[in-house]
Amino acid sequence: MSNKVRVAILGSGNIGSDLAERLLRSEDFELVAVAGRRPDSPGLRRLESRVRFLPHNGLRGLEDSIDEIDGFF
Repeated sequence: MSNKVRVAILGSGNIGSDLAERLLRSEDFELVAVAGRRPDSPGLRRLESRVRFLPHNGLRGLEDSIDEIDGFF
């Protein structure tokens, strides 16, 4: 079992994408999701295959995976 805090980011724009890159290198956090609001989001595309959940319908897209998330940014 991992001691990492499982987190999600709301927003796949410049700020969310930058934070995602930092969290992917963190020893304390596991980035499990980044939720955007556009299916053509460059931020979501950049994170493909690196983050488990990448919904493009915002917070609603995380409803099914909420039990796998400890906190949000």
